[in-house]
Amino acid sequence: MYTRAVYKKYRDTYIYSTAFRIDPDADKADSFLVTHTSQSWKYSWFQHSFKVEANVEEGRYTFECKTWEHTGE
Repeated sequence: MYTRAVYKKYRDTYIYSTAFRIDPDADKADSFLVTHTSQSWKYSWFQHSFKVEANVEEGRYTFECKTWEHTGE
């Protein structure tokens, strides 16, 4: 059971972490631009789009931020 303050902190963090828009990159197939929909000055990565390339058949994904390459997540 969470107190209201803890739940509010959790909810706010969850909303900031899941509010992304994914648009196809017009210049390249299997490439997408990921943008945080609620841009904020709270974190620098909320302020711009990231390029993601996905080759589903080969299971290869490349993220501009390199998170996948470093953590596998």
